[in-house]
Amino acid sequence: MTGVRRVEAFGVPFDVSWTGDAPGWSTVLAESLPPGSRPTDRDPVWRAEVELGARRWTLRVAGSVVEDCDDVDVFAHRLESEIGLAVADRSPRAVFVHAGVVGTDQGAIVLPGSSHAGKTTLVKALLERGCTYLSDEYAVLDTHGQVSAYPRRLSIRHPGTDLRQRLSAAQLGVEVSERQPVRAVVNLRYAPDQPPSLSGASEGDCAMWLVGNAVAAQRRPGGVLAVAAAVARTSRSLVGVRGEAGPAADALLGRLAES
Repeated sequence: MTGVRRVEAFGVPFDVSWTGDAPGWSTVLAESLPPGSRPTDRDPVWRAEVELGARRWTLRVAGSVVEDCDDVDVFAHRLESEIGLAVADRSPRAVFVHAGVVGTDQGAIVLPGSSHAGKTTLVKALLERGCTYLSDEYAVLDTHGQVSAYPRRLSIRHPGTDLRQRLSAAQLGVEVSERQPVRAVVNLRYAPDQPPSLSGASEGDCAMWLVGNAVAAQRRPGGVLAVAAAVARTSRSLVGVRGEAGPAADALLGRLAES
């Protein structure tokens, strides 16, 4: 069996084609597409090719194998990541920054950081304290200092293991926010067993945090810098260290409540 799905997300048209068949493939594909994806007849600017076998799943991008495994969860995570990265790098109307994002009544909190920086645990702790959900992967920013939701499922690690569970906002019982002004950009370095410590930072520091975590920084440096500067001008900047996510979330919300 062969097939192709052509969709557009955040202004980027792309194809996912496949050969073969496997149980659950339609669900894997649907859950791997970026939020807000819709069918399109525009020519794709990026393609992924999938080979489905009884025991192995293979993913090719630009003719090269990027995943070949017999674990559907590993494969699904890689497919979602590759599609998301392609859209983030090519979006013509937004700047994607690796970050966790939650919403408050006064605007969004953006937590820039690379993968494995502890974004998800801090996002989850903030959600448990009443924040709304925008993303644990990308802050989708524009020149108006606003951030749009990218509410993919959170990848939550089970304590003491490397096992992860993918949970949607609905499964966590939290609300998904729409586009919000950025209230604060917070750069927290994880330091085990350290009490949370936060201090103010400059607009320049804030802009550099965003540029340093922007997916398209090399492809569109001017556009990325313009968006980063716009966000830095209209938001509060905080820097510090944190240990456990719960105390850090309490300290952060308390600090923002003071202003």
